[in-house]
Amino acid sequence: MIAKFGEVVTEIAEICGGLIEIIGMVILCIAIVKGVIAYIRHDPETENIVGEGISMALTFLMGGEVMHTIADPTLMEVGIIGAIIACRVALSATIAWERGVREKEHQAHRE
Repeated sequence: MIAKFGEVVTEIAEICGGLIEIIGMVILCIAIVKGVIAYIRHDPETENIVGEGISMALTFLMGGEVMHTIADPTLMEVGIIGAIIACRVALSATIAWERGVREKEHQAHRE
């Protein structure tokens, strides 16, 4: 009975993980389309639009990987989660730094 329950939980985690990863890929595609549109319009926020979209997509991909790891905890799965977390942290730090630089540039132009 307990073994059956474990199999059901594993299957649910795999399905949920796959769905969450699909959501992440859709978010990534939307961010790229929005970024291309912003680029064509010469929007100065183009990099922020794309960067925030990628960051959000990585969040969903990380969630999907966590679900897969719950279903099948292997060293490979843990490594993938670590790589995704590292990418997301680096991207978030870069976006925050770029915003700070842009805000200083805007303040300098106002003065």
